[in-house]
Amino acid sequence: MKRLIAKIFILTVLISFTGCTFLSHGRMRAIPEEKVQAIRVHENTKSDIVAMFGDPQRKVLKPGGLELYYYEHGFERGIGTPFFINVGRTSGEGQKLLISFQDDLVIDYEFTIDDRKMLDGLRK
Repeated sequence: MKRLIAKIFILTVLISFTGCTFLSHGRMRAIPEEKVQAIRVHENTKSDIVAMFGDPQRKVLKPGGLELYYYEHGFERGIGTPFFINVGRTSGEGQKLLISFQDDLVIDYEFTIDDRKMLDGLRK
C-alpha cells in the first residue's frame, strides 16, 4: 500500500511539472492600436506620447538630437514545463512601437504586429 501511495505521489508531481508554458516579454499589456493611430507627426510631443503609452522600455539618443522611444509587448507559447526549459515554441504574438523625436516633436513612428503560428516546429 505504501508503494502504491508513493507511486501515485511521484506520478502526480511529474504530471504537475508538464504542460504548456507562457513566456512574456516587454510590456505586460498590449499596445492599443487606436492609440497608435492617434499619434500625430509634427504635433505630438514626448510628454504626449508618455501620457498615451507610459514610459518607454528603451530610449536611444542619436547624433543630431534624434531620440528614439521603444515600446514592446509579446508572449510565446511553448510545450514544456513551467519551471524548466521549454522543449518547443508553438506560437507567439508581438507588438513593437518605435517613435522618433526631433526637438521634442514626433517626426516618425513605426508599429509592427507579429503573429507567429507554429506546429511541431514548423511555421504555418
